[in-house]
Amino acid sequence: MRGFIEMTTRKTLIIGLDGATFTVLAPLMKKNCLPNIQRMMANGSSGTLQSTIPPVTAPAWLALATGMCPDRAGVYDFVIKRDAQYHLRSLNSSYFQGRAIWDHLSQHGRTVGLLNYPLLRPPYPVNGIMVAGIGAVPGEEYTYPASLKDEFYKVLGSHYEIMLPLNESRYEDSQSLLRDIYTVLDKQVKIAEYLLSKKEWDLFWFVLSVTDWAQHFLWRHIDKTHPLNEGDKSDLIVKDFESFWIRIDETIGKLCEIVGPETNVLILSDHGFGPHNQVFRLNGWLEQQGYIVRKKTGSMNKLRRTLNQGLQTLALKTSRFKIIPAGLYKLGRRSLEKVRVDVSDQIDLTSSVAFDPGHTVPLGGIYINDSVITDATEREIIAGEIILKLKDWGAKNGVEIETWQPDLSVNIEAKPQLPDIIVGINNWACQMIKDSFDGPLFENRPYTTRITGSHRREGVFICSGPDIRNIYLEKADICDIAPTLFHMFDLAVPSYVDGRVLIELYDPAYLADHPVKTEQNPEGNDQQKTQGYTQNEEEAIKKQLQDLGYM
Repeated sequence: MRGFIEMTTRKTLIIGLDGATFTVLAPLMKKNCLPNIQRMMANGSSGTLQSTIPPVTAPAWLALATGMCPDRAGVYDFVIKRDAQYHLRSLNSSYFQGRAIWDHLSQHGRTVGLLNYPLLRPPYPVNGIMVAGIGAVPGEEYTYPASLKDEFYKVLGSHYEIMLPLNESRYEDSQSLLRDIYTVLDKQVKIAEYLLSKKEWDLFWFVLSVTDWAQHFLWRHIDKTHPLNEGDKSDLIVKDFESFWIRIDETIGKLCEIVGPETNVLILSDHGFGPHNQVFRLNGWLEQQGYIVRKKTGSMNKLRRTLNQGLQTLALKTSRFKIIPAGLYKLGRRSLEKVRVDVSDQIDLTSSVAFDPGHTVPLGGIYINDSVITDATEREIIAGEIILKLKDWGAKNGVEIETWQPDLSVNIEAKPQLPDIIVGINNWACQMIKDSFDGPLFENRPYTTRITGSHRREGVFICSGPDIRNIYLEKADICDIAPTLFHMFDLAVPSYVDGRVLIELYDPAYLADHPVKTEQNPEGNDQQKTQGYTQNEEEAIKKQLQDLGYM
């Protein structure tokens, strides 16, 4: 470790590799495919980073930015209960604003750069720049300042890209998938190099979501035990997958070279990865147990009739003014067959006791119906009953079911939007179907044949720099990152943060000169300024979640 300098003069680069896991990295390092990652580990600290429960992208990246666990933040998923009818709205940047490490740094005059950070939509003012990642709505602003996207166009000679339409059939071909992933990756890396070289920054946080996409789609090929592995064909695809990670490692090397040896560099993942090969109809089970009463089947037909009438009216109006092509009506008629109805609209809310209103498939989020069960004690009894019945069903059917209940003592104001029970099955290998009630409750098959990998809690933490010693990190939680960053910048850690400073990263002599500081900030939770999306924006975000296989 080099001589100490003032913490406030040290820069920090964070490279977020969405879904990175030592399950993938370790075998590649044995082949010497990842020299830059290996060098960082040899010179710095590394270990497994435990993700949130559930290990879902949205609460995990929020926890990384704020140091707040899902209970305190009031977020377990990409979506959050928005009204008494149990419709769900999408997470947005209002859940970060005022809480994230970059907001505190901005307030203390430090300059920040955020590139491709998930769910920072809309981008908001910081002392620096902010570029939204997945969750950004097409056609809307995705940069702060807004003029930044014009700089991007000049640098790239084309538009910046955040997301791919991964649900399209062309991506069933791994070559097509990787080709377009490389296009996105190259553009994002080129912009990262530009910003790191040309802009002022003290903290720069660059997130690569392409690692998550590749693993979701290609897991069956890289995992020889997966039931959909294709033997020799999969072996060829594994070589392409290794080349992909070699490209990621080369990117890390380039970025480290730009920032120089006096910069602390962190590599983080929001969660790990593993096989996905099972599904469970959670609402189907709740219906069989008598907790759900479905609306009559005519409700869907009624909805289709309403949409059809609206489509006819729209077609007539727009055709008069030639705003859209004349084929709209026929196109819309075909689209009606693909209409997805919110789960909560299929459930009789006057009679149903408990249900999952449509959380994304990695988790189950069961709510006790407020309009039916009003007594708090009765709610607790019903929740306990559901948990016991679920685990009993799992034991009888060879399915490992785990449940968690929110700790409301850390944020009682979050209670109305939180599920009463979180459900995970077989270490998150089983995805949960909410909008299909009929058919087998449990099946040994992926949710889709294209998405064959799913999230695990075991993510990645690697940190190197002049202030960091060389150790294996035994215990690191995702909520520890934000307070550790507070300490790196010599800022007091707010009292509402759940994580701890990873003091083991530092030499004891260094800590003696730079003690951990804390401050009382009981209003930290009150800084949240929730704001909703329009219906069109919600649909755009839902499309992204479907592309990623989360809905």
